[in-house]
Amino acid sequence: INVSTSGVINKQTLKDPFYKTTKHGVTAFMQAQNLRINQTEIELPFGLYTDPSIYRVGNQTYVTLTDTQESRVYVYDAKGELLQGFPVYGKAKAFIADASRNGRPNLIVETDDQILTQYSVE
Repeated sequence: INVSTSGVINKQTLKDPFYKTTKHGVTAFMQAQNLRINQTEIELPFGLYTDPSIYRVGNQTYVTLTDTQESRVYVYDAKGELLQGFPVYGKAKAFIADASRNGRPNLIVETDDQILTQYSVE
């Protein structure tokens, strides 16, 4: 059920599994190959995705998800724009850690069996 600010109620039956998470003023909703970050709709390539996660580092908010079938990690900003240089290689759910010595947030993801890789987020 979705209720607009003007009070209009919209009911929708969800047939496929879906994920919804809200954090730091950002809502990420995913069903099948469709991702919505706040009001931005994103059609993803066919794949098997982890649920979206939301991270805040400094004054930036990021949404991450991984296509485990194609080993691709996607990172979006709070406006639903894919960050430059993404997707990157990764096989599992990714997370973003606080900035490193270079002042940039770090994306941590498993890339091979029991090997973690750290990417710098621009």
